[in-house]
Amino acid sequence: MKRLFIAALLFAAVLPAQLRAQTITATYTTTHLKNQVDAVFTGEMDEKDSYKDKSTQPPTIYKYIYSSGKSLTTMTDDGGFSKSSDPAKKYTVVAPTTEIHFKDAEKNLYRIEWIVNDKLESHVGELINYNWKITKEKATIAGYKCIKATGTLSGHTVTAWFAKDLKANDGPARFSGLPGLILKASLDDLYEIEASNIAVMETSTEIAEPVAQTTTKQF
Repeated sequence: MKRLFIAALLFAAVLPAQLRAQTITATYTTTHLKNQVDAVFTGEMDEKDSYKDKSTQPPTIYKYIYSSGKSLTTMTDDGGFSKSSDPAKKYTVVAPTTEIHFKDAEKNLYRIEWIVNDKLESHVGELINYNWKITKEKATIAGYKCIKATGTLSGHTVTAWFAKDLKANDGPARFSGLPGLILKASLDDLYEIEASNIAVMETSTEIAEPVAQTTTKQF
């Protein structure tokens, strides 16, 4: 009996990390390299006009939690976003003041709840396929060895750095789909998001899908 007990302990000690109950938390900071414009159009606008050359938006901070294939990314404040207008261009510059991202890998589900231009919006769809290509480039981010991958999103180039030692096929906000937690990602030269304050707990956490507060639209 004693031998069986010892054998069970040894087996548990060598179980792959992805089979153990585990929770990962982190803080992610988004740096806006250019001002992104979600516009309420009242006239024509060239695609290249949808971004200003230099960002005046302060960093946005998100709290992240992952467990058992589900994750939640939540904006911690209003991100310092504000509305402004440009009569010459005939559009109003707006940005989210609230963001909640929920992902469920088993259901292949991605949901976002956010407030844009004082209007609550809810969208749901499948996890985004970035067609990742893993490179041989490596870097250390937040103390973890990471590997670089590149992909695409709506014609934009996405660059991500993921840590294989963090067993989560996930990342902050909309990002996911690599064999390790994404600790840094960028979309062209528009913005980048990077992790800090990473904590790993050997216990599971129940992460519930947010309840839609308005009519949910499909992506």
